[in-house]
Amino acid sequence: MKTHYELYGRDWYLRNKERNAERSRNWAKNNRKRVVELVRNWQVKQGGIYWSWCGMKRRCDDPKFVGYKYYGARGITYPLRWKTFKGFKEDMEATHKEGLEIDRIDPNGNYSKENCRWVTILQQARNKRRHIWIEHEGKKIKLIEYAEMTGMNPHTLRSRYYLKMPMHKITKPTLLRY
Repeated sequence: MKTHYELYGRDWYLRNKERNAERSRNWAKNNRKRVVELVRNWQVKQGGIYWSWCGMKRRCDDPKFVGYKYYGARGITYPLRWKTFKGFKEDMEATHKEGLEIDRIDPNGNYSKENCRWVTILQQARNKRRHIWIEHEGKKIKLIEYAEMTGMNPHTLRSRYYLKMPMHKITKPTLLRY
């Protein structure tokens, strides 16, 4: 089958190519508000799950994004299925609740259905690489959790840790002297 270029010649092809491009530009100009409104309505209808997906993709894919160095530059990726919002939504919508944010269970692992959960901002703040882990009664727990359990000041515990004190001295309650 011959193309329009072969059938009608170069002049016809170039003239119609320009005419079609002009039609496209005019359509976009005339319908811009309508298209933008449709897209915004769709995004709002999707809610927080849509914005979580956008943020995840941006952190992993966009080298110009501020947080890229903590995600994409470290090799953190997401499944190919999550390239589209539809795939992400199918995997994660069942466990999503409004007001929660996506969080990776293992902060050094990739985004995946198995490694992601929906959590509050407070829970998310406690799942960072920089947390100090200590051994307490045979279990590894975060220093902040130990402070909450014992009622000790977390700043005191952190200071003792960075002073390289032995663990039995780090976790020893302080005696207040007045």
